[in-house]
Amino acid sequence: MDYMHENFAAIAVMGELYDSGKDVYDVLAAYLKIVIQSENLKRFTSTEITERINKTNSFRVSESIVKTSLKRLSLNRDSGYYEVNDDISNVLDTSKLEEHTTQNKIVLDKLFVFISKDNNELLSAEEKSVIEEQFYKYICNPEYDGSYTLQISKFLMENSLDDNFHEALTRIKEGLLVYEGICFSPEFGNSGKWDIPLDIYLELEVLFYILGFNGDIHKEIYGQLIDYIDEINKSAPNGKKLINLFYTSEVKSEIESYFTTAENIFEKNEVVDPSKIAMINILDAVNSKHDIQIKKVNFYNSLTRKGIVEREIDFYSEENMKYNKISGDVYQYNCENINTERDSEYIQRCSDKINQINILRKDKNGSLKEAKSILLTANSTILKCAYMPFAFSNGDTPKAVNLDYLISRFWFKLGKGFGKGEAPKSVDIISRAQMIISSMTTAKVSKAYEDIKLKYKDGEINDDTVASILFELRKVQTNPEDITPERIDEQIAFLTDYDLNEKLENIKKEQLARIKDKDTIKELESKIDEINRDRFLEKQKGEEREKQFENQIAELKNINKETRDSNTEILEKYNSLVNKLLKTKFCFYKTLRVIIFCISVSLVALIIFLLCKFVIKIENSISGIISIVLSLFSLLLPPVKKLWRKYIKNYKFVSNN
Repeated sequence: MDYMHENFAAIAVMGELYDSGKDVYDVLAAYLKIVIQSENLKRFTSTEITERINKTNSFRVSESIVKTSLKRLSLNRDSGYYEVNDDISNVLDTSKLEEHTTQNKIVLDKLFVFISKDNNELLSAEEKSVIEEQFYKYICNPEYDGSYTLQISKFLMENSLDDNFHEALTRIKEGLLVYEGICFSPEFGNSGKWDIPLDIYLELEVLFYILGFNGDIHKEIYGQLIDYIDEINKSAPNGKKLINLFYTSEVKSEIESYFTTAENIFEKNEVVDPSKIAMINILDAVNSKHDIQIKKVNFYNSLTRKGIVEREIDFYSEENMKYNKISGDVYQYNCENINTERDSEYIQRCSDKINQINILRKDKNGSLKEAKSILLTANSTILKCAYMPFAFSNGDTPKAVNLDYLISRFWFKLGKGFGKGEAPKSVDIISRAQMIISSMTTAKVSKAYEDIKLKYKDGEINDDTVASILFELRKVQTNPEDITPERIDEQIAFLTDYDLNEKLENIKKEQLARIKDKDTIKELESKIDEINRDRFLEKQKGEEREKQFENQIAELKNINKETRDSNTEILEKYNSLVNKLLKTKFCFYKTLRVIIFCISVSLVALIIFLLCKFVIKIENSISGIISIVLSLFSLLLPPVKKLWRKYIKNYKFVSNN
């Protein structure tokens, strides 16, 4: 599909031509000249040249636009045919076209290499053709979701810091804005003024985007839409607003329900769905239900300040039901043909929203000027419903559109260029990649969360498993602006490799392993407890023994004291008794001494008497008596002396005591 990168180049040059001051008809006229010259056309109808320019450049411009552009060329008219003059010149700088063709081919070749390396296999020519087509659709259609969408997004993020790469893709996106302008119906042909009354109905998610509840990138892009609308309304004649922003009573009920859910989650301390970024922001820094109510009041006030108000409409009135397109067959057809993971009830609600716009239009679905009402949404299911047979026919203005649809038309009609601050922020292809990856992550996180709730309700998983899964889901869920080249691998790994059932199986195995470890640990803990218990009992016994020993010591001390006191008393009694005995003994010895003395004297006297009377003569009595006395004295002295000493010793002891 070599034509694809050539078509990219044509679109990129289209943006440069427009930015150089040429209007859309001059730009298209330049491409018409290329077709005329390259195919050597001499005579053709407007239908023929429209088919050729669309086929050559993969355009889809209308014949009415081509007719107006042909007027800018020096062509002759003859019976409905255009005839080419010889002096027609090519005003399109083909070198620019070749330059962009080369740049775009380099980008595509890098994409092929990237995907080949990512898949770890060489790409066939057929695969390259599919990748090229999907890359084109990825850039042109923000809602496109192909088999290579994720890899293209990863490729863009990993090359986002390459200025040349970024510039080449930005040129394509800028050219697409001009191209969309060229494809508009004829009333859009002259830029510079918007004069079409339009009521835009906003979905809940869009309201969150506008107020920044879902990240800064969304807030910035939708903020630019609000700025364009303000500019259009300020320039409206008679100060009457041309564009009104509404939300229906049904959407208001959704708002009320959302904040009520926030209150219930806070009150019951429930887990928040990680994919609901708006809910997480509402519950952030909340300390009471009153704080949530204040946030709800501020929410409505912020909408009012931006000119967004509720419009009450009875869609089921007899008058409005005349334009009803919904039936059981419509529901069934939509449920069978809309590719979505949502259930049939959800598809039916989305179909009802499209039907409401048809009622507001009163079946007038041609140009935007005729339609006058349109639904702005970021919901892919609603957008798919808008192109179902009950809601859309060729030539109709779709009943529901995305942001790009409106912002490109407002930008074009206001005559904006691509200078600083004028180009829509939605042309930044890197921001688009961030939003796509964030959206895909949100969808997968939401699906995983719903599956977890169901498994938990059925008793298949426990609280610990739920906490583990939710922790991982919170880590990967992020705002678009937080998806950076450094984090892209983590996000892609989640989107491509994360399988909830496999994760649950791994957690189950880990829990079983932990249970075995717990059994071992429990056994060890039991032994440790037993050892600790024995130590405690031993310690307790030791303390008891120590206490008993201390008691015994205290008792012994008491006994010792009592013994000492008793011994002292006994000793005193003993000493008293001994003293008495000694005194008695002393008296006895003293008496004995006297007695002995007296006996001794008496005995000596007796002996002397006897001797003198019977043995010794009187004349010899004196010397005899002395001799006898001395002999008796020497004989009696030792025992008397010994007795005396003993007496003296006892006498001293008794005296001292």
